[in-house]
Amino acid sequence: MQLAIFVVLSSLLALVRGYRGSSLFSISDVEWYIALAEGHVERVMQPFAMRQLQPLVVRGLSHLTGFSVYSIFIALGIVSVVAVLTIVGGLLLRSGTPVWILIATGGCFFWADLVRGLALPDLWYAALLSIMLYALANHQTLAAILMLFPLSLSRESTLLVLLCLLLATWWRLSVVERVLAFVATFAGSFITSRLSANALANQQHVPGSLYVLGKIPWNFFKNVIGAYPWTPGMNICTPAWQIHLPFGPIKAFGVCEWVLSLPLTTLFDGLTRFGLFPLLLLFFFPIRTWRSLWRESLFLRFCLIYGVISFLLAPMLGTAVPRLFGYAWPVFMLAVPACLPPIFKSGAKAWGFLAIHLVVSYLPDIEAPLQISLPLAIVGYVVGWWLLRVAKEAPEAQPAAVLAFG
Repeated sequence: MQLAIFVVLSSLLALVRGYRGSSLFSISDVEWYIALAEGHVERVMQPFAMRQLQPLVVRGLSHLTGFSVYSIFIALGIVSVVAVLTIVGGLLLRSGTPVWILIATGGCFFWADLVRGLALPDLWYAALLSIMLYALANHQTLAAILMLFPLSLSRESTLLVLLCLLLATWWRLSVVERVLAFVATFAGSFITSRLSANALANQQHVPGSLYVLGKIPWNFFKNVIGAYPWTPGMNICTPAWQIHLPFGPIKAFGVCEWVLSLPLTTLFDGLTRFGLFPLLLLFFFPIRTWRSLWRESLFLRFCLIYGVISFLLAPMLGTAVPRLFGYAWPVFMLAVPACLPPIFKSGAKAWGFLAIHLVVSYLPDIEAPLQISLPLAIVGYVVGWWLLRVAKEAPEAQPAAVLAFG
């Protein structure tokens, strides 16, 4: 009954706040996935053409049912968000998570923002990843490994999932299981490369591996430092500084003037994507606590490795920084809520922290100017830190998740 209430209320909130009618199909990059679902891979640019599984499922269901691909995208999005919240809620309830933390998790704006991009692979990918996490939590390592195949068919970032899974499970896996993990991942990559063979080249017209490697410094300059990068053919600005490159298809590289709003926007996105859960991660989990979780639970170990790496890499992997921060959700929406020591299970401090957490998480939804929303987020973190510091004076206990997932 508790799980049903959690799933119904959280799903309804996400759908109500996330559904904006036609805007679901007018956000950035969604046109590529619509074209894939309609069977026009030749119109799709790399790397979007590599993300094949969701559009293929939409296309197949559209042919079977006669509904438009738009309707199938919506239906598949609803199924995906319900699936993710069912697994998240079930695992949190198993760990004995307090009610206010359940509300903080299910009520976070993160889920509504995933619904807004339901035609993108993010929500679909979260559903597949949650199935893999459920298998890990139930010690079904082989099933988790096999999930790498549909994940790889869905998004090329599954290479990071593979790396983190191997780091978390290496000494528990047999040689056959390690080989199977590589085969499942690279089989998916091979199939998507064949399916996207007729796709358009990437924006810079460089080899795929070079494009992926080049994204990291490019986006680091832009999103972290605030120096907008430039290459020949870009008309966004006149470079303030440039160098000529002696080799490769890109003959010069430069940067435009420094734009303060770019790193400040990245900071705002990182602070608000999961409300105050990043604060909980830093505040409640000293090294000795994580060492205990690291030893006892393969599931929590993977969530921590994958979530933290995804969060740190997010500003360096693309322009849609909020969505990229969202790939860190396993650590913030599962590991942190499940592992909190019972500092306070209820009372004014708990509900006060919950209120501030929800306000911070919904700041992107109100679309206030950055000079207003960023200070509000910082104030929320300061007040939340004060509440946690006061509450932490109570005796600590071992997180129940060690017992639930160990």
